[in-house]
Amino acid sequence: MNKATMLLAVASALFAATAGATTYKWVDEHGRTQYSDKPPMPQDAKSEATEMNRRGIVTKDPQAEKAEQAARAQGAPEEQRMLEQRRRDNALLKTYTKPEEVDLLRDRSLEGVDAEIKSHQLRRKVAEQRLNDRYKRLGMYEKAKKPIPPDLQNDIARDQDELKRIDELVKAKENEKVNIRMKAEQDKQRFIELRAGKK
Repeated sequence: MNKATMLLAVASALFAATAGATTYKWVDEHGRTQYSDKPPMPQDAKSEATEMNRRGIVTKDPQAEKAEQAARAQGAPEEQRMLEQRRRDNALLKTYTKPEEVDLLRDRSLEGVDAEIKSHQLRRKVAEQRLNDRYKRLGMYEKAKKPIPPDLQNDIARDQDELKRIDELVKAKENEKVNIRMKAEQDKQRFIELRAGKK
């Protein structure tokens, strides 16, 4: 299996399309790293499986959890802080093999957020058109000096609320993109430091 094919296989496993999908990573009896959407059978794995979310970020690492439990038993705050840093570092080293993969995961995450933003924007166009049609009806009632039906007023208020909600969702998603970029940059720098041995 060449490098490009292996990277594609890893990326496919890491970016499972199903929301909330879990990917398992482990080393098999031949020393090869394996990925699957199902945990390995005990006899097939030399190490306990690490769990990753659909973005390829480690969510459960059995070895780090055991070390964390041991430190909690000791109860020293500084040791706990150091342990948390080790857990994060371990997750980085288990998630990525080179810095470019941080960019790949960042871009995939941003694509997902962009798709959500686009969906909200399409909803906004529909709601905006609907509201404009209701305003036209409102104008006809006002021009004819007829009483405005309460249901029309309620529909206008509901459409205005929906536009406001959509705008808030889009703003939240734009903020999420900023956070994704910032987190990716921090992870990339830390990963480079760890690989260079500057712990």
